[in-house]
Formats: sequence, structure tokens, C-alpha cells
Amino acid sequence: MIAKPPQPLAFARIADLGSVGAGGRDYLLRVPGVMSATWDVGSPAPGLGTMTLCFRVSRDEEYVALRACSDHHTIDLGARTHHYVLLTLARNRLEDRNTWAASSRDRQAPPPESSEGWVYQDELADKLAMDESHLNVMVFRCRRQFADAGILGAAGIIERRRPTREIRLGVSRIEIELV
Repeated sequence: MIAKPPQPLAFARIADLGSVGAGGRDYLLRVPGVMSATWDVGSPAPGLGTMTLCFRVSRDEEYVALRACSDHHTIDLGARTHHYVLLTLARNRLEDRNTWAASSRDRQAPPPESSEGWVYQDELADKLAMDESHLNVMVFRCRRQFADAGILGAAGIIERRRPTREIRLGVSRIEIELV
């Protein structure tokens, strides 16, 4: 008796909620979503205060990608519309720092970091060509994305001075690269 060679198995792509037959029964396949990365127990969770924000910006500024980097972590936050708000606030901080540096030849000590980058919320909304409620939605999205990425103190990515309605980027270490 001659044995027949085994038939090759047929593979088909199966999507989430697809039907799969096995053992004479049909099953509904549930594919889990992408899980966020887990942190190495040996290194601490990243904190906002230890982060450097690294922006990659297209020349026409239609594309703004962001990475948050610290000693033990690099978190790719991708390209999102709300990153343009962060980029604008980052530029305000850098502008204040550079203005002080250019005029500081006669001064002894730099101004405190706490004075850098503040802008009135209504002025920022006008600069971004959006109303203040839309700006608040963008602030929420920024904070949510940082929190979802596991960054400690994520709400501080954008700081507010309540009585004056001023707003600024909550990180002082900033890198901006044109791509």
C-alpha cells in the first residue's frame, strides 16, 4: 500500500469577529487590540519632569511628529494634530529663552525657568486660528495621549495660570527638527 502525500494546509486571513471552523464547529474569533508596551521593572516609569520633547516638523508645518525621551525610555507619540499646539507652546518657550540670552550680556543670573513661555489662552487660540473651546479640546487630547503612554505627571504637559488665563508647555527641554 502506497501512502498518499499529505495535502498542503490552506491558510486564509481571518479578521476580528471572523468565523473559524474547527472540529466540526464554527467559532467567532476575537482578536485583541494592540497592547501598549510594558515598562521594564528595572527602570522607573518615565516622568514628565525628566523628559525631552523631540519634535519633527515638515517645512509646511502640516506634519508634526513627537517623541518623548528620557534616560530609560523613548516614547514615540506619532504625528497628531494636537502636537501643533505643543509645538507652538514649545516655540514660545524657546523664544523667551533666546530673547533673554540675547539681552543678558549685562545681567548676572538668568530669569527663573518659571517665567518662560507663558501666553494668554485667547492669544494662543487666535494664533492657531481656533476658538478657545477647540483649544481646550486639544489640551485635553495632549494630556490624554501622554497619560495613555504611561508618562507620570502627564497633566502637566500643559500648565495653566488660572487667574490670568495664561498657558505654557510644561517641559523645558525641547528639540525641534525640520524634516
